[in-house]
Amino acid sequence: MSSPAQRVRPRFKKKNPNHGSFRLRNKTSRAKDGTIRSAMRIGDADPRSVTLPGIGALRVREDTRPLRQLLATGRGRVLFAPPSPATRGAGGCP
Repeated sequence: MSSPAQRVRPRFKKKNPNHGSFRLRNKTSRAKDGTIRSAMRIGDADPRSVTLPGIGALRVREDTRPLRQLLATGRGRVLFAPPSPATRGAGGCP
């Protein structure tokens, strides 16, 4: 007779390695003085952070300085942000 350890059935793993993720749209609103306010803020809490509506500040892997410079000059726009679970530690944005 075989021992209980030998009778353990194999655990089937999911073939798709991707974990659950979703996209947040960057909604903008106009202030009374005519300026456009973005719901997503880049580098507010830390140079390597993104603040998303409803979630809060998240850390990112790369420095956001080039993105902040493009946004400041009007040459760049943030349309979507796909937050996903990080492989190590806390969650973040790619």
